[in-house]
Amino acid sequence: MGPSQDYAVTIKVSNGRILSRMRAKGIKSLPELAEKAGIHYKTLWAVVSLKKSPIGARGAWIAGIENVAGVLGCDVEDLFTEAQRENVVERNSAEIYMDEPDVMALTSGDPERAYWIKAESQRLLNAIKSPRSRDVVERRMSGETLREIADSMDRSVELVRHLEARGYRNMRAEVNKSKSTWMGD
Repeated sequence: MGPSQDYAVTIKVSNGRILSRMRAKGIKSLPELAEKAGIHYKTLWAVVSLKKSPIGARGAWIAGIENVAGVLGCDVEDLFTEAQRENVVERNSAEIYMDEPDVMALTSGDPERAYWIKAESQRLLNAIKSPRSRDVVERRMSGETLREIADSMDRSVELVRHLEARGYRNMRAEVNKSKSTWMGD
């Protein structure tokens, strides 16, 4: 077992818009919100856990969702992104393995920000097709200079700069692809 498997971390995805508004209103649990809104708890749980769409078969909000918005003091449209209205997930949790520094970053300071920076960085690095370009970008991100990388690879600085640029192009293409996916293009 490698160091990246020291910790198993479970990630659960839920509707953050509803949960953050609940906390702001002092509502501590989904059953409490369900009771105040007059919606069945299992229905609310399924919507918040993204397993059920808040839009019914006829294109209207499902029963009780407008009451949830009323209890939370907002418009029902404010509770869901376009993607959350149209899509459901098969699974809303996953287990990932992390090493100790990453777990420490998650459990101190601003863990949410630390996690997302790490996850997004890894996703973008994975988009780099060339192993050499990826290596160069990772080394540049860790603070190495073009000269240091070129010397260790026994290559020219210009080649290393080219590999770095190619890696960044792959990363930009992944960002643009993600934007298109989320915006429905």
